Amino acid sequence: MMGRFTFKLPIAGFTLALTLAASSGPAAGSVSALRLLPPSCLDAETAPAPSYREEELRIASGEVTLVGRLFLPEEPGPHPAVVLLHGGGLEHLNDAPLFYAPLLARCGVAALVYDKRGTGASGGRWSEALFDDFVADAAAAVTVLAQREDIDARRIGLIGFSQGGRLAPVVAVRHEAVAFVVSVSAPFTSVAETRLYALEQQFRRGSLTGSDLEATLALWKKHFAAVAAEDNAALVALDEEIREAVGWLKTSLLPPSSDRLPQTPTYHSMGRDYTAELRALRVPMLAVYGERDAVVPVQRSVEALRSVLKKGSHQNLVVKIVPFADHSFTDWTFKERIKIEEQIVTWILERLAELPSGTPATSTTKER
Repeated sequence: MMGRFTFKLPIAGFTLALTLAASSGPAAGSVSALRLLPPSCLDAETAPAPSYREEELRIASGEVTLVGRLFLPEEPGPHPAVVLLHGGGLEHLNDAPLFYAPLLARCGVAALVYDKRGTGASGGRWSEALFDDFVADAAAAVTVLAQREDIDARRIGLIGFSQGGRLAPVVAVRHEAVAFVVSVSAPFTSVAETRLYALEQQFRRGSLTGSDLEATLALWKKHFAAVAAEDNAALVALDEEIREAVGWLKTSLLPPSSDRLPQTPTYHSMGRDYTAELRALRVPMLAVYGERDAVVPVQRSVEALRSVLKKGSHQNLVVKIVPFADHSFTDWTFKERIKIEEQIVTWILERLAELPSGTPATSTTKER
């Protein structure tokens, strides 16, 4: 992500029909409409009381041990399963995964939520982690599920939120056991472009306009480009421009100087590009966005995703854009949460019904 995914608790609201953002060519994938009615297991009036059990799960990812919670349906297995990938940052990491996990378990789908490395009960250091570490962690979670007798190894999917949604299809490319992917509010532009977009929206909300906005964004664009290229000389040269701007722009709006850069590996991974790898994606994918997302450039992300999958042989991409919704699917006008979970769970159940069950011949992570 490059922003946080904050999922608010359910409130009385309404289900809004999703607007299809379809591509014209068949290579863009299936564009069949999602159902507007929730599956019966999510109907609060007719569904039985929530019935599932929880189990602590430990996941070995290289030298790091992750700690997770597996939500299992009460019925005997083997169950289809979903691994839920959290967004970026450190706050509210498990809000969305822990909201979806019980819903999935009520509908007969096991759901695994784990603490991000370096947070909660999981080992490792978040501040030292690369995007590839997060991909490896998710792949390790899939492997653990695929090896369990109570999990159907042919029917394991992923739901990723924001940054997790960006990485989920990468996990699917690298791990043969992943059968489908759901990406929610996920950027598919470069890390630098995504951050620049989020900053622009933040500045505009703060009433920065005109030449001041243009000058500020120009400095940030140079900064992100230099970080992505690992060009220290360019960063040092930019220091003088930043010092000059301090006289007429607020210091808090300007990029950090070359001697005050954030030291997290993810900040220094702005040049990381998974585009070529995503061309190998072959499993069904649902991408859901809020029309008024101020963290992720929705249209550019959709265009990038369709472009790269069109160059492969992917035929199962569905993109949905929810009108008036922001990054966390709160309606901008009425400030109410839009119940996209009903549509997502319905899509997952439909995909699971199409998949064969049983243990695949192999269930391994591909080397990268």
